[in-house]
Amino acid sequence: FPVTIASEELREDLGEALPRYLAEFERKETRLTPDQIDGLSRLTRELKRKYPPSKDERLTDNTLIRVAVAWLLQNKDKLRGSTEVELMRSLGL
Repeated sequence: FPVTIASEELREDLGEALPRYLAEFERKETRLTPDQIDGLSRLTRELKRKYPPSKDERLTDNTLIRVAVAWLLQNKDKLRGSTEVELMRSLGL
């Protein structure tokens, strides 16, 4: 499996520019429902069609997951509960 190399010094020592997903991100596995997987894939495709691609970064399902996690962490004070249903309700979902 891919190895994450976060150290800029180590990247320079290797003498090669690693892709951003290997250089900056760590692997974290999660389980999603089939509807979540389908919806995420549809949204990714929709955004790719709607907005011109970046030269520097690909838009992927993982991109959207990172955006969702960033939003969740930014709104952590709104979270109430200890179950998925309670947490979703506290966010109005």
